[in-house]
Amino acid sequence: MKTIAYSVLTGVMALSAVCAKQDRPNILFIMTDDQAAWTTGYSGNKQAMTPALDSFREEAASLPNTFVNSPVCSPSRATLMTSRYPSEVKIMEYSHNPLSPEFETWPRLLQKNGYHTGLIGKWHLGGGESHPTKLGYDYFMGLLGGGCSPVNPPLEVDGKKIKVKGFMLDILTEDAMKFIENRPKDKPFMLSLHYRAPHGAYLPVRDEIWDKVKDKAYALPDFPKLKPNLEKMMRGYLASVSHYDWNFGRLMKKLDELGLRENTVVIVTSDHGYNIGHHGATHKGNGDWGSELPRSYHHKNLDKLPGKKMPNMWDTSLSPPHLIRWPETVKPNSTIRQEINFIDFFPTLCAMAGTQIPQGTVVRGKSFLPLLDGSQGDEEWNNPLLIQHDTHLTYVLRGYRTKKWKIVTSYSHNYGFLYDLEKDPGETKNLYENPEYKQVRERLTKEMESKMKAVGDPLFLPGEYPFTKKRKKK
Repeated sequence: MKTIAYSVLTGVMALSAVCAKQDRPNILFIMTDDQAAWTTGYSGNKQAMTPALDSFREEAASLPNTFVNSPVCSPSRATLMTSRYPSEVKIMEYSHNPLSPEFETWPRLLQKNGYHTGLIGKWHLGGGESHPTKLGYDYFMGLLGGGCSPVNPPLEVDGKKIKVKGFMLDILTEDAMKFIENRPKDKPFMLSLHYRAPHGAYLPVRDEIWDKVKDKAYALPDFPKLKPNLEKMMRGYLASVSHYDWNFGRLMKKLDELGLRENTVVIVTSDHGYNIGHHGATHKGNGDWGSELPRSYHHKNLDKLPGKKMPNMWDTSLSPPHLIRWPETVKPNSTIRQEINFIDFFPTLCAMAGTQIPQGTVVRGKSFLPLLDGSQGDEEWNNPLLIQHDTHLTYVLRGYRTKKWKIVTSYSHNYGFLYDLEKDPGETKNLYENPEYKQVRERLTKEMESKMKAVGDPLFLPGEYPFTKKRKKK
């Protein structure tokens, strides 16, 4: 209850200040799929071609220490919607379970508070009673499942599944522009635009984009003996990001044409990060091993795992891009370095929208609006990250991240990770088995497990673990 009270109180205080300055803003929440923080030009990646995002960054605040609470699609999206942990909503892997309507969502609260709401794009949290229109959205067009072709995709349109001709990125953008243009003029709008890109398959993309990259050589991360196919993977992945960037630019131009820039909050993020050779891995938290070296490079017991899976919680898997533009509230071209969790979006968006969270609603996150408007300083902010993921419902991982330390422990297999983030921000030296750091590991494990117990993680509840039988008894 302490978390709930804090979130609601800070949200009410922040929204009072906002509402005194201006009418409730429109909210455009843009979320890509599988896009890592390292994929943009403004992040320092010289191989990325993202001119629209780079320009937007100069008008927005960047929040580079934003981390998801699970490094895979469905669990991360569920935490975003509910401000609850994956184990609470019983979604521990992609396409695991639908999101139950028993959980409150921030779109539903905004809808009840007079917002015209829409979701265009990827949902990945179920249909039927878990359909977006049952959980807070007036309008839905897109993909209920997890993946499809980036061209001529099968989408739900007006309640029916049909094949729509064209690039999915272009189709979703054009529908978003129509939604905004045709919105009711007597109420604010909130649009969730959930692109499927740059999730694989990355290609095809528009010819004018592909022509710029098809013959280009791409450098890979500095990790030994990466497999040669990763350069092709990098080329396709960054081409997909560039195609998204082209559409992002079109959408921002439409906002300006409609005179909506000044009173529209634009949030840009992704559902988690991604690896193409980073740490020797590929894909996300449930990814594969992409090096000719053995996986024991990271921990002696990793080679005992079957196949080439590389379950992980590195920052590259957890960190998406995160930009927020809100004229006259958020300082342009600023950087907010405090740690943000994905569970924090729920109370923050409610605060932005002047929407009170009903008493008794369980909210695990806390509003970071005071960081955006400058009313709270760095010294007052403490926001450790709890991470949950059961890779393929087989590898049970939990992680805990503070400003200085990160610990990741396998509760199904005998391995773990410990990093000193101040001395080793790239997470290159695993200290988990180092006897000099035994007390640090034990202290962080105690803190992590205390948090796990507080949110009812079933690893610490009586009976068999509900998500997989491959559980190592403590």
